[in-house]
Amino acid sequence: MKTDKTRLALTWLTISATLGFMIALQYKSTQQINDVAGWNSSNKDVQQATDKLTAIQKENKALEQQLNDLNKQIVSYEQEASKYDTSDIKNQLSNARILAGTTPVEGPGIVLTVDDNRSAKSSNPVTHDTDVMRLVNELFLSGAEVVSINGERVGVASGIMCVGPTVRVNDRLLTAPYKIEAIGDPATLIKGLTFPGGMLDVLSSKDRGLQIQGPKEMQKIKISGNAGIQK
Repeated sequence: MKTDKTRLALTWLTISATLGFMIALQYKSTQQINDVAGWNSSNKDVQQATDKLTAIQKENKALEQQLNDLNKQIVSYEQEASKYDTSDIKNQLSNARILAGTTPVEGPGIVLTVDDNRSAKSSNPVTHDTDVMRLVNELFLSGAEVVSINGERVGVASGIMCVGPTVRVNDRLLTAPYKIEAIGDPATLIKGLTFPGGMLDVLSSKDRGLQIQGPKEMQKIKISGNAGIQK
C-alpha cells in the first residue's frame, strides 16, 4: 500500500512538472506570435522570430507526446489505487486532467461569438489569432476554469494561430464566426470581459468593428475533453 501511494505521488510530481513546462512554452509561443503579428521590422527580423516560434512549437509537440504517455500511466495507477484511500492524490490527478484538457467538464459559464466585420468598412475587419488569444487570456485571468473555441478545447498544449483566413486551434482549422464558451462564475467572467478598455471594447471599436454577440450567461455548458491530446 505504501509503495502504491509513493508511486502515485511520484507520478503526480512528474505530471506537475510536465504541465509546468507546457504552460511556460505555451506562454512563450503566444508571446512570439504576438511579436511577429505586431512587427513592422525587416524580413530578417521576422524570419528570426518565426524560426524561434517553430522551435518552440516542436518542443510543445514533444511535451504533448510526453503528456499522452503520462496520461496512459495515470489510468493504470488509478486502477491500482481504487482499492486504497488515495482521495487526495486522485483529486490532484483529476485537476491535472482538467488543466491538460483531457477530461470533459460541465458547469455554469458564459458564451460569446466574435465574427468578422462583414461591412468591410474597417481597415482591419478580420478576426485574427491574436484577437482570439487575448480574449481567451482575459477569460482565464477572470477565473475561467475551461475554455473552448467552436467546440475545440483550449488546454496547456493548445496553439492558436492564423492560417490564411482561418484560425488554427489544436491543429484544427476554424473559421469565423468564433463561438467562445467558458466555464466559471458567469458574473465574474462577464465583468472581466466588459470592463472599459478591455478586449471587447477594442474589437468592437470603430477601427475594427468586429461583430460581437454576448457575453451571455449560461446555466450549463459542457466542454469535451480534447485539447489536442488523446487518452
